[in-house]
Amino acid sequence: MSYLFNKPYYGAMPKLAYCDTCVYLDYYSERKRSVEAFKFFTEVISCRYNLVISNWLLTELKKFVEADQTNSPLLQHLRNMKKIVCVSASEADFENAKRINPINWQDSLHALLAQRASADVFITRNLKDFVQYSELFEIKLPEDS
Repeated sequence: MSYLFNKPYYGAMPKLAYCDTCVYLDYYSERKRSVEAFKFFTEVISCRYNLVISNWLLTELKKFVEADQTNSPLLQHLRNMKKIVCVSASEADFENAKRINPINWQDSLHALLAQRASADVFITRNLKDFVQYSELFEIKLPEDS
């Protein structure tokens, strides 16, 4: 028997997922792929996944969505359910990400943070940008979660 939040849990333990900013933007901006993003977040709510959130993710989101959306009912609900694991980027992480990929260091930073949090799965629309990290975690589209 496993334990989840100090209570007996008889199902499979949730996988830990790091979700790329583009999936949140699909959800919040009701873009063309918002249904797929919603499906993924439904999987988190249904205990298939726990979600890693980084300070870097929130910084990127604030560039594109209103500040109150980064504290949306969805994220509040997930926090209340204790479905969120937080990880913070350090200056060394920024330097490492820029060393790994000077042009697209932002994606490298997401991958480093997912690795630090021991994510099992990385959810993104940009599979090709993360293929080099496939030995660290499984890379999936939101609709394939």
